[in-house]
Amino acid sequence: MKATAPWVRTRLRTAPGSAAALLLLVLVTSFLAAAFPGAVAAYESRGLRHEVSATSPDGSVIQLSSDPWQDVDGEPEKIFDALEARRLTENYQQILAALPKSLRVDTGQSAYGARTRKPVAATDTWLPELNGGWPVFTLSAQTAVAEHSTPASGRLPRATAGSVTPATETVEAAVTSATARALRIKVGSTIHVPRANGAPLAVRVTGIVEPLRPQQSYWSVEPVLRTPTYLHTPDQPPLPYWHGALLLAPEAAPVLLSMGGEAYWRVAPDPAGMDVADLSRITQAIASLEQGPLLSALRTEVAPQLETSTGLDDVLIEFDGIRAAINPVVAVAAFGVGSVAGVVLLMTGGLAASRRHHELSLLRSRGGSVRGIAGRLLAEVAVPVGRGRAVRLRHAAPESGVPAPAAASAR
Repeated sequence: MKATAPWVRTRLRTAPGSAAALLLLVLVTSFLAAAFPGAVAAYESRGLRHEVSATSPDGSVIQLSSDPWQDVDGEPEKIFDALEARRLTENYQQILAALPKSLRVDTGQSAYGARTRKPVAATDTWLPELNGGWPVFTLSAQTAVAEHSTPASGRLPRATAGSVTPATETVEAAVTSATARALRIKVGSTIHVPRANGAPLAVRVTGIVEPLRPQQSYWSVEPVLRTPTYLHTPDQPPLPYWHGALLLAPEAAPVLLSMGGEAYWRVAPDPAGMDVADLSRITQAIASLEQGPLLSALRTEVAPQLETSTGLDDVLIEFDGIRAAINPVVAVAAFGVGSVAGVVLLMTGGLAASRRHHELSLLRSRGGSVRGIAGRLLAEVAVPVGRGRAVRLRHAAPESGVPAPAAASAR
């Protein structure tokens, strides 16, 4: 044992260049071996986020809806309560709590409220009439309009909680600037829309707003909320007519029951919080939400006839298919790099053995055992190899390429 330490010291002092070259070679090889898997995972995660971000909002958002008339079996007091702003908010919180942590939610772009399932025709002759007839409107009582718009003129609509019922005759609404321009709507205009029973509902426009980030999920899942569109008659040839949106206060949602209104919740996924390691869990969670245990649980907590739909699962399945097709190519590249590194190490060892052939032969002729000589050589090599591995391990975490959990947005 006493002879081994002086041998190692002597060899390292007499041949520092060889030791330094071996240290550098081991460091580079171990760096590539440790960094490659992390780099692949980081690039895959980046690709996943890009695919979800590039998908149109109506194709990535998870949409849930409920028809109050079907859910409460005709009990009037429960029907009225189903579209109350307080109840919609409670249901939204229940939905978020039920989603697994792997499916992160962009709460800033998520939305919920109540809307008419079908556009209703306005009866006012001052509205612009196209060849297909008078304009139709979707009435929507979506939350957080103030946070996602800036006022152009007037003010946002108001309603007191509990003051609006299906029999209410007048409610307030806002329209976007694009809707106001196309349909010649001004602050103070009143639009009348028919109802199944009773007098038409008078909707008084109190404000015109300009959407913030109009291409993101809040406004773009249902684009008519921000920009009016053309609908067409079934005639041949089809004739166009306007389709716009009236934005009611959330507290005015119960009035939509008189026009076949429904409750809805739109959950926007957060691409920044997605990691390829969670891909299978996210896919399973969406499948469970569409037709599985998670949907059953939400139907118990939120609404018995709750319906869900999303195109996010198609995006994830397509990405996983592309990833599976590329993986063999990546594996070949990794095997090639590993093989080259192994060959280089073997060649280095062979060259070192060839260079020191006479020295080792002399040691053997003087009675040195194979085990003793091998032990000395191993101790000699272990010093630079050990230092190279230590340096690599010390820097492994920052170079892994895996995003830290804090970088993902909170649910």
